[in-house]
Amino acid sequence: MRGGGSPGDSGGTPEGATCARPRESVKPNMDSETPSAATDLPGLRPPRQARSRRTLERLVQAALELMGEKGVGGTSVQEIVDRAGSSVGSFYARFQGKQDLVDYLRVRVWDEALERWRAVRTQAPWDDLSTPEVIEASVRLIAQVEGIHPRARAVLGEDSPAAVAFRSELHRDLAAILEAREPTLSHPDPAEAIRVLIRVVAAAARAHHAEAPGVVSTDGTLDRAGDGSAGRGDRATFTAELVRMAQAYLTGDGPAATGAEEVEFFDVWG
Repeated sequence: MRGGGSPGDSGGTPEGATCARPRESVKPNMDSETPSAATDLPGLRPPRQARSRRTLERLVQAALELMGEKGVGGTSVQEIVDRAGSSVGSFYARFQGKQDLVDYLRVRVWDEALERWRAVRTQAPWDDLSTPEVIEASVRLIAQVEGIHPRARAVLGEDSPAAVAFRSELHRDLAAILEAREPTLSHPDPAEAIRVLIRVVAAAARAHHAEAPGVVSTDGTLDRAGDGSAGRGDRATFTAELVRMAQAYLTGDGPAATGAEEVEFFDVWG
């Protein structure tokens, strides 16, 4: 592990210390009684007791909130422990410095998202959905993953190995799910069309959401408007247009009246 924290880490080492319309949120697994697989990740001194795990979860949540609001460099260890209701000593009992915490978050959040996706991939009622509904669900999932505000991306490391692994597996799986609907698709080359569509939706969603302001709010949800109200209609409208485009591209038909609630069975962020 590396010594010290990154710029903005004013905590210092104390004497005697031994560190398908899914909600858009950035939240760790808050089950304090069951240790996450991420507790064995590099950069973390794993907690062994339930109380210690609860302290870790508070530190993680506080770090995600503050770094989403102020950026990684603008957040200090002291601010993290203050918001977590913990102490600097408790922080350094788990992490050697702020950068170790950041590295931990950049693996943990994506690994947990991948675990959730793998579970829902086999358990979700894909066969019960119509082809337009499957297309809608796929587009909304991709838009959810790419619709992270740039400040949250900086925290989560969107190009980190864990993030790349999650996106790659999600895209491969969605391509296979869509290709299974080939008999109902009108495009002359469905496999290639699906690959192109996934790339286009991901790029469009990322570009659109990068333009919107916002922060990670105190409940862990990503609020691009900053005040909990503005901007949501525009985000919903843009995603709905991506769905319309995808349905027309693959099926040749106009948008289907699927109803968002019918395809809401997975939340990337838990």
